[in-house]
Amino acid sequence: MNYLIKITLTFLLSIVSIACSDFKQTVLPQDTVQPPMAVDFAFTHVNLVPMNQEQVLRNRTVLVKDERIVAILSDDETLDYQAVTTIDGKDQYVLPGLADMHSHLRMNPQAMFNQYIANGVTTVRNMSLKDGDQDHLALRDKLKNRQMTGPRYLVSGPQLKPENLPDMAAAEKMMRFYVENGFDVVKIHADLPQDIYDLVLTVSKQNNIMVTGHTQHKMPLADTLRMDSVEHVEELLYISMHEPHTEEVDAKIFFRDHAKKLADFEKPEYRLEMAKAFIESDTAIVTTLTIFDAITDWLDDERFSALATREHNKYLPKWIKEQYLSDSQNPYRDPNWPFTLEAIKHNNNLIQTLMAQFQQQGVQLILGVDAFGTVIPGFSVHKELGIMVKAGLSPFQALETGTINVARYLGEDDERGSIEQGKLADFFMVRNNPLENIENAQQVTGVFVKDQWHNQADLTAMLAKAAALNAR
Repeated sequence: MNYLIKITLTFLLSIVSIACSDFKQTVLPQDTVQPPMAVDFAFTHVNLVPMNQEQVLRNRTVLVKDERIVAILSDDETLDYQAVTTIDGKDQYVLPGLADMHSHLRMNPQAMFNQYIANGVTTVRNMSLKDGDQDHLALRDKLKNRQMTGPRYLVSGPQLKPENLPDMAAAEKMMRFYVENGFDVVKIHADLPQDIYDLVLTVSKQNNIMVTGHTQHKMPLADTLRMDSVEHVEELLYISMHEPHTEEVDAKIFFRDHAKKLADFEKPEYRLEMAKAFIESDTAIVTTLTIFDAITDWLDDERFSALATREHNKYLPKWIKEQYLSDSQNPYRDPNWPFTLEAIKHNNNLIQTLMAQFQQQGVQLILGVDAFGTVIPGFSVHKELGIMVKAGLSPFQALETGTINVARYLGEDDERGSIEQGKLADFFMVRNNPLENIENAQQVTGVFVKDQWHNQADLTAMLAKAAALNAR
């Protein structure tokens, strides 16, 4: 072969060899092995009640990392993950943590927080700065920083009444106190003069502080509905849409005029008109049906006697039991108390009818209990849900009031209120389907809150500690 041709062929073969080698490396790379997803918790084989719609997602795996739900897998989906802690929730149901948006601290704080967690309640709003002579801002910080075990704690400042807001200067000072201390909500407890009421609402809105409270009896309903929410469905029985009070509202006037207003509430069209006003103003209402039902317990001789044998009384402080379980000490047992048992039963039925009609029309209902007297924090949340269902709501609709409705009301439904990928992991587990029977929501077997899993043994210990603290 010609020497020059031989050299040329050799050179060309070398180029082809190098090109083929590069081609193999570029087009056919070696497969790379992806490491498993590292997560903190895996909840396997659970049935989800996500609360973003009425459904049960069966046999799911929920993966949690850094307090967030990073994946929800169905039984036919695969994902290679490695969990620090795995909880097998086979045949159990998981739903978002509940909220009690009207609470009062009348016991040892840790006892109350334990009772809430053990009942699946992971958000609590305290409605009076003076409750229990505690520093509620400090309690909020301790809970947030995990120096105490318990729910998320939202705090109101001083309840606003004419006696602590005698003039505009006092009102301005009070609102500075609210803003400087970072309270979560303003609580208007009694009728305020129009100029002071306007100031409270204006300053609160400017500083993104929510406003809630009792109805303003001497103003048109439209003024009351300038608040973000109204506390107590019961409060609506004491106002008129068309004829506000024209004089100072003392106890005698309050109960005298109340009787006159009931005739309006007996009319479905009047209740619908009020529901429409709530919807147009985008004002929510915190239910607190339980506290009104408790008044029946105190007035009815048979029910009052049964209270003394109630199993959950061990979760009430000694001083409350001494007062409210005593025939002579309970103020509602006083023969001169202005409402009769028959009137209370009638009104109880009426506010439950009103609440159910509000729900049907689309008024935003928020779960709150009002822990007063023999109403037991934590356990009473489930009683509230039960009353709602008895009044006509479905279990799903009742659960909405303590989950997704609360999140929407607080403007945080992108973070809380339902179980979805990307949201905060804040939920509890029960044995049976709560959408079939609302009482199943009481069968709490575990709670996940603030990146901590409390299993059933933990919850039992927490309740034992609460009982011990309340026995002192």
